Amino acid sequence: MTSLHTVRPDWEAVPSPVRDYIEKRLEAKVANAQTVSGGYTEGMACRLELDDGRRVFVKGVPAGHALERVYATETYLTAALPEGPFPHLLWSSLSSDGVGWVLLCTEDIDGGHVDLSPGSPDVAALVATLGHLAGVLSPCPLRDAPQVVDLMGRALACWQELEEEMPPDLDPLMVENLPRLIAIERDWEKHAVGDTLVHLDTRPDNILKRSSGPVLIDWSCSRQGASWLEGVFLVPHLVLAGHTPKSAEALVAPLLGDVPEEAVTSLVVALAGHWEACSRAAPMPGLPHLRALQKRTAQAAWEWAKSRLDLS
Repeated sequence: MTSLHTVRPDWEAVPSPVRDYIEKRLEAKVANAQTVSGGYTEGMACRLELDDGRRVFVKGVPAGHALERVYATETYLTAALPEGPFPHLLWSSLSSDGVGWVLLCTEDIDGGHVDLSPGSPDVAALVATLGHLAGVLSPCPLRDAPQVVDLMGRALACWQELEEEMPPDLDPLMVENLPRLIAIERDWEKHAVGDTLVHLDTRPDNILKRSSGPVLIDWSCSRQGASWLEGVFLVPHLVLAGHTPKSAEALVAPLLGDVPEEAVTSLVVALAGHWEACSRAAPMPGLPHLRALQKRTAQAAWEWAKSRLDLS
């Protein structure tokens, strides 16, 4: 299958003043640079070997880039993370700091990405790590972080929008069940308020491995909310990795705790509608493969929604 990952700029393609600034912050010269090919954005992402033997990871985008605010949010959130299964932040810089780029520099984690396919030990390790984080990140280390429901409530209520605009190629089963989907897509909100910082973007390319276990990177989508949300957001990625919806749900059961079944079903339905609507939007500058990713995620979430709603 052809990779949907973005081709990122190599180290030498980064403007020389930016490279000089990075080396000044690192107090060393770059001896070797490896461009990281994963992800779905066009930002610079390089693993750097320095002339003093250290290894670091640096990512960034120039001022005015479509993702400037996203990268700035990530620097803010990463700086607030306590000790745990996260990349250690070395330094960061906003575009207003003089260099004209948003930059984030962390330790280099040379363990590869997790394998979420059936039978992989990485799945259980990730679920255990996410369960552990529910304690590490409660209370939320950023008390002013927005609640998931406040920031995403409207974004996760897209079945009404789909009904109003009615794409001609919308799945007939979706069309047939739109009244039911619209009726339940916001029921999750009253169970979503909490004081845990949740990642909410546990795609395999956002999870690295080291000997101590999975390491979650890219916290730009993280918000404050109930810890059970993490398990629901993970399931579509397990389905994409080859799990059935029911087997994936069984794997994340420890993360769901005692949240009401109707809340889980509601969020699953909301996610399916959200990704379906997003995948149909116009392409975004700087994210050439985002819509294809959203379409695949929508299909996985819809398979889970059908399972929970007993649709066929």
